[in-house]
Amino acid sequence: MGPTKLLTMLSSPWPTIVATAVGAAAGLLLGVIEVHKSLSVTISAERVVLTSQDEQREFASNEIDQVLLASKQLILIDHNGQELTRQACDLKPRQLHSAFVQHGYSWTENAPDGTA
Repeated sequence: MGPTKLLTMLSSPWPTIVATAVGAAAGLLLGVIEVHKSLSVTISAERVVLTSQDEQREFASNEIDQVLLASKQLILIDHNGQELTRQACDLKPRQLHSAFVQHGYSWTENAPDGTA
């Protein structure tokens, strides 16, 4: 007999309350873990800071020639056409585009040869 079946056999409301609380706590924990893993992007005219899983990478604006989003990956490209970084990114493309352009970065829809 499984735990769910056992809980339904008991007449007290406490098993249901405890099961609900455990399920809610597990869902909250999974949500916190996912937020922790997701990419945070801070953009200014001077720098771009990418934070994911307590790891922070900072790029000066003069290092970045182009920015693009390809296959849900944010890619920063230097003046030689080389990738500075490629990060999984679930942020909204239009908002990213707007933020980068507003701060003076060149947004491109096409990756230079060898970067996509």
